[in-house]
Amino acid sequence: MKVAKAAPRRLMPPVEAVVGLIARFRDLPESELATELNALAEWPLARSDLFHWVVVLDRFDSILERVVRDYELDKHVQRRSFSTADQRITRGVLWFSRLLVENCTNRNIYNSYEHLNALLNTDDLDVLECNFWLALRQAQRISTQRAYRHNFALNHDRILALAQSWGIKEHGIELVDLCSTQLSVPEELYTIVYHFYRVLTPEDARKAAAASRAAGAEAPDSPSKSRRKSNHFELFHTVRVSTGIGNPARRRQFLVIRLLAVCVAVLMAPESSVQARLFQHEPNLAASLAELIQPEHNIPIHEQVAAISTLEALGRSRARLNEVLAAVNASASHGVLLYVLRKMAHNLCEEQGEDTVRVGHCNMALTLYFGGCSHLLAVFH
Repeated sequence: MKVAKAAPRRLMPPVEAVVGLIARFRDLPESELATELNALAEWPLARSDLFHWVVVLDRFDSILERVVRDYELDKHVQRRSFSTADQRITRGVLWFSRLLVENCTNRNIYNSYEHLNALLNTDDLDVLECNFWLALRQAQRISTQRAYRHNFALNHDRILALAQSWGIKEHGIELVDLCSTQLSVPEELYTIVYHFYRVLTPEDARKAAAASRAAGAEAPDSPSKSRRKSNHFELFHTVRVSTGIGNPARRRQFLVIRLLAVCVAVLMAPESSVQARLFQHEPNLAASLAELIQPEHNIPIHEQVAAISTLEALGRSRARLNEVLAAVNASASHGVLLYVLRKMAHNLCEEQGEDTVRVGHCNMALTLYFGGCSHLLAVFH
């Protein structure tokens, strides 16, 4: 949905560089726009106001609307792969939208959530990951603003399906092991085991009941029974993980997507649903996440960003705060959290890439947040 709010009367005019980039993104053909959006690894301007970018946001909304419509992502899981052009423009729009909401004020005017929700149905992992980075950035902000929570119209069931464990603990595999190229994946993880309740159409139900009465016994399963439509997404993702878990690169991307889904679920989904579908099966999730940022494991920065973001999301809950603090050894100067913070501060000074910047920002937010909460807890005790 396009931006609905009108700009405030006293909106400061944008600087010349912003005006030029807005005009460029407004007028470029989609193929050239995709190239430029995907080439922007970092925000190239000073902090801006999202109201200045309404014309660009509206164009982005139209692009996402077309992609969702063309691939029927608002109706079911993706059945036809994106063309190269559609994949590039969708990924570019999501990526730059995240940069916008991270570097602009008045972020509440962003209004394309229905398209983000539809894109959860995609089978393209790059698009899905970009979608989650944008959704997470908005969830982090909206979770503390009750007046805007209703705007975040992403389906909780789909997010929780993406956040659920893959059953690796039963085979002695930890999250940190998933990042290793040397992991030997057990055959059982390639096997799809899925439980569901099959249903009958009203007409089939009447026929089955009549046959049962005539036979004097319960009718056997009918081939006309079908899986509930609500089960399709979870089954789709189960198949996707099972068929891709043997590939190290895809496995790491699955892990990042799963951690981002955990973040969004913890921040936005009902606590009862999160507890039943996530923490009941992984009560020690915080400790597993902390292993991903331990220096001796040498986990790639991209995965560390996702792990730290997830720890930060868990730490917003007072019920889980102490568990997270213990997992990252926050009270010790030699703990993993402060070690990573020092390392990222050093890397930031050396300007070692956009992912490093995100890790630094995540660590700073995590440290400041936990520090403040720890102080409050000490006062109350």
